[in-house]
Amino acid sequence: MSISFDVAQSPEYAWTAWSNAGYVNISDAAGELVDNSIQSTAEQCRINTSIEDGVRYLTVEDDGKWDKITEDSKAMLTKCFSYGKLATTLKSGLNEHNAGLKQVLAYTDPENSNWLIQIKQPDGVWQLEAPYSNRMKLTKIDPMLYEGVLNSDNATFIRTLISDRQMKDLYLREQLKGINEEMLIKRLELYIRTLWMMNKKFIDGSFKIIFNNNRVFPYDLNNIDGIEKLGDHKKQYRLPLSEGSAEHMNVEIWQYRLTRGYKNKDKHPIFRCNQSSSGVCLFKYGRLVKAKIFEDIYKIACDSHMTGHLVLVNITGDSKNLPMTYQTKNNFNHTDEKLAVLYDLISKETYPRQVRPAQENKKTESELLDEFQKQKEEHNEELKEQNLYDIEREKHLDLLVDGSSMKSKDRLDMIEYNKATRTVTIIEGKLEPITPENLRQLYFYYRNVRYFCPAFEGYTVKAQFITEKNTDVEGYDAELKMIQHGEPDFKPVIKLFSNYGIYCKTD
Repeated sequence: MSISFDVAQSPEYAWTAWSNAGYVNISDAAGELVDNSIQSTAEQCRINTSIEDGVRYLTVEDDGKWDKITEDSKAMLTKCFSYGKLATTLKSGLNEHNAGLKQVLAYTDPENSNWLIQIKQPDGVWQLEAPYSNRMKLTKIDPMLYEGVLNSDNATFIRTLISDRQMKDLYLREQLKGINEEMLIKRLELYIRTLWMMNKKFIDGSFKIIFNNNRVFPYDLNNIDGIEKLGDHKKQYRLPLSEGSAEHMNVEIWQYRLTRGYKNKDKHPIFRCNQSSSGVCLFKYGRLVKAKIFEDIYKIACDSHMTGHLVLVNITGDSKNLPMTYQTKNNFNHTDEKLAVLYDLISKETYPRQVRPAQENKKTESELLDEFQKQKEEHNEELKEQNLYDIEREKHLDLLVDGSSMKSKDRLDMIEYNKATRTVTIIEGKLEPITPENLRQLYFYYRNVRYFCPAFEGYTVKAQFITEKNTDVEGYDAELKMIQHGEPDFKPVIKLFSNYGIYCKTD
C-alpha cells in the first residue's frame, strides 16, 4: 500500500537553496531534528553517528507521535513535507517555519539521493525516501525492515549523511592539526548538550537525549571551577511588549563571570574566557538560538576589561509574543521589534562592569576602524564628492536569493566600494591574530556579496583583514586551501593597522 501526495516546491531549484541554508556545522542540523522531537512531545531522542563502507551516517530516532496515517492523510502529508507553513497554520513553539526537516536533508544530502524516513505506528511502518520531488510517495513496508531500535508503538527514524567538511567545521575555531574522529564526535556531543541546556524537560529528565547509545545531560555551568554566579544570579521578568500592553514574554536571566581560574577542559566552543566569547547567550524555549551577543545589546565594543562577562537568557510564552528566529534557528530576525524590547531589558539588568583592569591607553577595535574609515574617506574625497566612492560600517546587505529579497543576518565590519573601478572590498577588523573561523566568516560575506547582492553585480569582489597582530595561527593556511578549492578567486589580504599609520595605543 502506498499514498502519493504533492508538495509545492520544485526540487530542481529548491533543494540547492535549502542545502545552503546557513547552518554553521552539523550540530545545527542535528539540533533541528531534536527540535522536531520535542515539538512532537517525544520522551526520548536517539542520535547516532556511524561510518559504513567509508560513508558517514547520521540517524535520529524518537518516540513522538504522528496523526494516524491512512489513505485520507494526503492533506496532512502535503502540509508536513512542503516547505513553509500554510497561511492558516498557527505558529507554535519553535515550529515557526515548517522548514527545518527539509533543510536538514538538503544540507546533509545535497545530491538528494540517500536520505530515508520511517514512521512506525501501531498498525505498521511507513517509509519515505529520496529523492524529494513534486510528487512524493509514502509506502507501507514490512515492520521487520524498520531500522530503528525503539520498541514503542510510535517512533520516527531518519537517516541521512554527514560530510567530512561538516564534521571538520565542528573544530573551526581550533587547531586542525591532530583532530580525529573521536575528538569530533565528542565535540558534536558537547554541542548537543549545550543547544538544549536550558530546556526544562531536558533538565528534569522527562525528555532524554541518547547520543551514540549513551544518555547525555544538559551542560551545567554551575558546577565548573572558575565560574562565579553574580548578584541574584537568576532573575525572572514578565516583559510587556509595549507600555501598558497585556502582551508579554517571560524572561529568565542568569548572570555569570568567568574568572582567571576558569579552565575550559572541554574546550567548549561558546563558553570561553576571552574577549570575543563574552556576552549574552539567548535561548528560546530552552533552545540556544544565538550566543556571544555583546555590541548589539550593550551598544559598546567589548574591551579586555569585560572579558568573562556571561549572561544566559531564556524566553518563553505565547509564540506570537516572542522574537522570531531565522529558519536555521541559529539567529533571530534582527528586524523583529520584540527583539529590541528584549535587548533593552537585558542591557539594563546585566550591563557589564569592569571585571579586569583595563589596558591603559588601549584603543578598541571600533575606535581603530573609525580611524581607518576616516583616513579612507579623506584619501578618496574627490571620488566621494562625485558619488563614485563610499565606505560603510556595520553594514547589513540587501540580498536576493531565488527571487526572494532578504537582509543579511550578520553585519559586515566595513564595506568599501568604488564605482569608478567597479570594485567592492569587504573589510574585517581584528585586534587578535586571524583564526580559521575568522577566515570562514569572511568567506561567507564574500560569497553573499559576489553571488547574492544585486547592488554589486558586475563588481570585482575583494576581501581584506585589518589587524593589530599578524602572527601565524595554525590551521589558517589549511582552511584557506580548502575554501579556494571551490572558490579560487577568494584571495583575502591581511594588513596591519600600523600599515596605515594607525596604532592601538593612544599617546
